[in-house]
Amino acid sequence: MLNPILAIPFIITPLVTGTIGYFATVMGFAGKAVVMVPWTTPPIINAWLSTAGSMGAVVTQIICIMVSVLIHLPFVKVAARRAYAAEAKNQQPELARNQSEVL
Repeated sequence: MLNPILAIPFIITPLVTGTIGYFATVMGFAGKAVVMVPWTTPPIINAWLSTAGSMGAVVTQIICIMVSVLIHLPFVKVAARRAYAAEAKNQQPELARNQSEVL
């Protein structure tokens, strides 16, 4: 089942990280992408290869990864809290049934 709580950072994160990458490129901090690398290339290596060795692009990608984690973190905590509460709620009738069987 889809989790609407996690849909929020799923939409917001690319907008924020795309903006960070755009401004880093426009300001000249990160080099422009000049090589098309396979999509399976790992992060950080991907930035370095696609910009022909721009360390600014690597730093920008690391910053974007950290920002992405910070955006997702509160939503993941809320989703985990809700999942824990739902699991506890589902186990209460089971515990009551098990206790009545013992008696």
